[in-house]
Amino acid sequence: MLYSASPITLVNTPPPQSLRVELQVLFIFFSIPPVNKLVNITLQMQKLRDDGIDSNERKIIFTMNKPLDESLSRQVAETIKSKAKAPFENAYKAALGTEGARYVQGFVVFTGQPYKPVEHAWIELHDVIIDPTFPYLQKNPHNIWYFPAQSLTVKKLKAIIEESKEDYPEDDPLPVYGKTPYEYYGDLMLGDQEYLTAYQAAEVKSREINSVDRGKN
Repeated sequence: MLYSASPITLVNTPPPQSLRVELQVLFIFFSIPPVNKLVNITLQMQKLRDDGIDSNERKIIFTMNKPLDESLSRQVAETIKSKAKAPFENAYKAALGTEGARYVQGFVVFTGQPYKPVEHAWIELHDVIIDPTFPYLQKNPHNIWYFPAQSLTVKKLKAIIEESKEDYPEDDPLPVYGKTPYEYYGDLMLGDQEYLTAYQAAEVKSREINSVDRGKN
């Protein structure tokens, strides 16, 4: 979402001219979010620094997630007749039927059980997430976080699926993984380094949002 470059008034006292110029430049060229969001992100980044998380991991946590469009997710789910516990198939069908969409695999994290990252798939369109499996998650959209490991165009996805069916006709071509060697994450050994990186970032977020709930159980 792009934000207006209109002058900003902070409280009742006009900000210094230099500050107004800086804010306008940032709004025009970088499309920054509202000031309150910037403050919130800054505080969260400081907390991660205090927790000993290095700069690369901090960057992953705050650049991997895009907003979930709940309305479009439900609409697409209904259109393709999505199924419960079939995120990869749902995302594949959604990608084929949504012009300009990209098929994305990675991990989803939410509050409550299983208290750890869940491998998942969705589509992305115009910098928003459309999750055709969302209706079956039965979670508040504000309590779900997505961590992409790989993103494929429909053309690339179809080529991989066709090749997989030819090479391994008895196996399900979904989910799609990168080239070997695979990396360890959790109890599985699937996906490449990008998968491992996404899993580690999702694991950090899962611990953060579930620490209180797990303590009660």
